[in-house]
Amino acid sequence: MLAFEQKSKWFGVAVRGINGVGRLLLGKGKPVPVPEKPRGILVGKCDHLGDLMMITDFLMTARERAPGARIGLIHGAWCAGLARRLVAAGMVDELIQYSPLALNRMKEGFWKKVRREISEFFTARRLVARGNYEVFFELRPFSGNTLHIARLAGVPCRIGFALREFGFSVNHALDYSDAVPLGQLFNNAARFLGVEPRVYKGPRVTEAFWPAARADGAGKFALLHVYSGNPIKNLGDAAWGDILRLLRQSGWTPLLVGAAGERAALEALKGDGSGEVCCGDLEGTLEACRRARVAITVDSFVAHLVLAAGRDLIVIGPERLKHIVARALPLGQCHYLAKEGDCAGGIRRALETQT
Repeated sequence: MLAFEQKSKWFGVAVRGINGVGRLLLGKGKPVPVPEKPRGILVGKCDHLGDLMMITDFLMTARERAPGARIGLIHGAWCAGLARRLVAAGMVDELIQYSPLALNRMKEGFWKKVRREISEFFTARRLVARGNYEVFFELRPFSGNTLHIARLAGVPCRIGFALREFGFSVNHALDYSDAVPLGQLFNNAARFLGVEPRVYKGPRVTEAFWPAARADGAGKFALLHVYSGNPIKNLGDAAWGDILRLLRQSGWTPLLVGAAGERAALEALKGDGSGEVCCGDLEGTLEACRRARVAITVDSFVAHLVLAAGRDLIVIGPERLKHIVARALPLGQCHYLAKEGDCAGGIRRALETQT
């Protein structure tokens, strides 16, 4: 049974209700020819930061397949900084913001989130219609997608997973399987651009995605992403203290990264020992990813950035989440350590491959 089928029956009833009414009002999508070399490609990915990084390989493929096409991206407000980096990298041309309430974890009130979604919906619909996009890819398999925006804006060819609300409106359905890594599912959409999908090995970006390298970039730096928004992933300061001592004894300089509100906690964790704290902005995190030779993290976004930078990666998390992490991260490209075990020992063994 697919994971999405295991949700509550009331959620399933709501989705079926939305689809029933929507099908009556909008009609069911019918198969249409996919343009061989579209002049405009729109991608919907109202998802979280790590999930947006997972579609970068597909975005690169789309750019390579149709170098003259205008590529648009629908994204959530919380991904605005990352989306702007994709524009700077030449991977996307137009950004359209839409923040579904169900996915919005920003620190703002409930009614403000409702007003944001409604306002951004009408703006997004107008921008999509004005953009004259020929083909649309919805690359979020689950709820909070943007299929309704593409349908109401009149995009003639709509491609998506068709699993949740407004799935009836697609012209071509993407295959979905719990057994296939998420990044590969997204890459498989390239078949509709007439190219063989790449094997997903992690995010792929252009050199322009990264800030300019610092002069000390060749140092022996280890990036540490200490805190996750999901409490069950967090390791605890005592364990991180052991890891910091191990790194320093082995000649590594720690780079502790996190959100702006985590600076005081990270400064306290670093103490008087060697290292730096990089907090508050995406550019600082990107710079740290490029400076580091190895990264240790408890959350997915920084993990995806590290893979895109081609650095060695160690992910720490609960043993029971390993199968979920394996769907998002190519574990063949990194180490996964169960937080319940000897993390410092596992890190020591992983670092033995570093020179």
